[in-house]
Parts: sequence; structure tokens; C-alpha cells
Amino acid sequence: MTEAGRPVPSLFATRANDSSASDGLQRLDRLVARYGPDGLSAGTPSADAAESLAAIVRMLCADARRANPGRAEPMVIALHTALPRLPAVRRLMPRESAARLLAHIVRLAITEFYEDGRGDMSDTDKTPTRDLRRRAAPGSPNEPGGVTC
Repeated sequence: MTEAGRPVPSLFATRANDSSASDGLQRLDRLVARYGPDGLSAGTPSADAAESLAAIVRMLCADARRANPGRAEPMVIALHTALPRLPAVRRLMPRESAARLLAHIVRLAITEFYEDGRGDMSDTDKTPTRDLRRRAAPGSPNEPGGVTC
């Protein structure tokens, strides 16, 4: 709901078999049916599955950027609404598989949403997610030159 009490329109249609469904959701439904949740969100998905999912996420993010420039939250809400309603996702058992798949797609979409065409983060911290490491506290034994016992 908006401040005026009007419902917030969804960025994506909520049924993949609906003629008004976004092309991205239709493609995502077919991809889930083909590879299943583990084939898309496992630690090492096939190159074809990973590339196809990345292309679909880019498409969904482009739609979301046009609708709400600079704000990923509406896209995340729309994904949480639309993804569980896709026929291929509804057929998934156990439900944990669908939840893992949704979490994986949302992570990919948020990262993609904030990246510009050069791969730089446009309005966010420039540190790539994969390079974040637990940093030692100053003076700890794990810090270079820190206190050792």
C-alpha cells in the first residue's frame, strides 16, 4: 500500500500462463520446469542454467529499473509475490526447494539491479559481494601486526 492507501501495482504479472505475464516470468517458469530448483541454485549449476537464469534476471531487473529507478524494494516484493505463483514453482516439493530458489533469485536480482553496464555498483558500496570477508577486529590475533598469545 502507498501512503494514500492505494495498492502498489506489481511489476510482474503473477501467473506465468497469463497472456499479460512478463516475458521474463514466462522464461523463468520454463527454466524452473527444465532445471528444477537445485539445477538453478545449487553451488555449481550448469553453465547453460546459470547463463539462462542470469539473462532472465537481467530482463526482470531492466523492467524493474524502468518502473522504479534506483529502488529495488518494489522488485523484491514483486518477486516474492509472482515467483510462488508460477506453475513450475507451485509443483516443487518440498516447499523448502521453492524457498531456496526464491532466495537465490532475489539475491541475484538485487545484485543485478544495482550494477550498471560496466559492472560497477552505481549507488552502493563498490565492494563486490564475493570479495567481502570477515575482517579481524583491530588488535586481534588475526589482524596483521595484532596481538598474539
